[in-house]
Amino acid sequence: MTSREKIYIDQLAVGAPRKFYADNGEELIVQVDAGSSGRQTAYIMFEGIRAQVVHSDIGATNGVIHIISSLLFVPEDLARDVSGPSTIEVSQTTKASCLH
Repeated sequence: MTSREKIYIDQLAVGAPRKFYADNGEELIVQVDAGSSGRQTAYIMFEGIRAQVVHSDIGATNGVIHIISSLLFVPEDLARDVSGPSTIEVSQTTKASCLH
């Protein structure tokens, strides 16, 4: 999967999982299963985490949106993102008030 490729769930074959690669090289796996009621169910997997696609193939100006049942979050990603410098610079303070 790249910024140039659109993936439509309804165009994927039932059964075998398909691998896609993000621009950063990370692998996503998409699998479409035939449900017992005849209704297809799609799943997206990342780093061993699986989420069900609850609404798919929503058109957007720069791609296709798929709404999934849970975050595809890996705890190591958080550690990687916050392991940088621990300093924060603030250039301006803003006061906010709440009116009732």
